[in-house]
Amino acid sequence: MMRVDVCYGLPDGASFLARVDLRDGATVREAIEASGVLRAHREIDLATQKVGVFGKVRPFDAVLAAFDRVEIYRPLKVDPKTARQRRVDKARKAGRSKGASGSRRTRAERIQCAGASCAAGGGATVCCLTDQLTPASSSTIASTSGVRGQRPS
Repeated sequence: MMRVDVCYGLPDGASFLARVDLRDGATVREAIEASGVLRAHREIDLATQKVGVFGKVRPFDAVLAAFDRVEIYRPLKVDPKTARQRRVDKARKAGRSKGASGSRRTRAERIQCAGASCAAGGGATVCCLTDQLTPASSSTIASTSGVRGQRPS
């Protein structure tokens, strides 16, 4: 005999969790049926929803090991790319020009900073872009040409 968990996350944040004892060599389908989750949540449609073990999608005939966690996944309401684009648009409307990521520097700003005399490029204690105090690093001393990692001559 082996023990496995069967879980299903509900849209309201609650979850269904059942521990079931199964014979050795039991499959994902057998664990789901033994757990009673299908009786408790009639909205589950195994023909369309995916299932997995510890976050990895598995077929219904996959053999389980002791202490596995079988998960029943709900379909996504919104495509992740669409959701991210909506967050960026919302952040831009709120006045944050950098998008949803906040104050992340652009590539051009990083190049400018690396050539200037700041902690990111020159070892000073104030960054040329953010005006924040930063510790000087002896391993990244820059020359006047902006090449990192070389001592000035």
